[in-house]
Amino acid sequence: MSQIAMRLLMLMLILMFALAACGGSASNSTAPKTVTLTMTEFQFQPAEITVNVGQPIKLVMNNNGTVLHDFVSEDAQVEVREEHGADHDMAERHTTMHTAVEAGQQSTLEFKATQPGTYTVYCTIAGHKEAGMVGKLIVK
Repeated sequence: MSQIAMRLLMLMLILMFALAACGGSASNSTAPKTVTLTMTEFQFQPAEITVNVGQPIKLVMNNNGTVLHDFVSEDAQVEVREEHGADHDMAERHTTMHTAVEAGQQSTLEFKATQPGTYTVYCTIAGHKEAGMVGKLIVK
């Protein structure tokens, strides 16, 4: 084998190892953790969701109830990355994260928590919070 061919082979091997190492670690660190939440009248299941600071989360919400429900926090310290949900008027309400789900449908909310703490989540539909549709987002 010529010296040029040997160098090309070495360069290709080094490049292959470098690409494999970069690809494996990058996909693991940015892949969101999927958490499934079920909504019914009048509860979230599970009522508590625990995540880590900086961990990308994909919250998949299934509305098994008979009316529209939403998932809201006014105090969670999060960066919302993407939200796919039903149209829902929040009027003048200040929220740090929100998505709505029509009865029998599914929506997703992708976020990353930025501060540890325990944050309240609830449904803003009239009477639902008062009926017990409240949960916690626990960030460690």
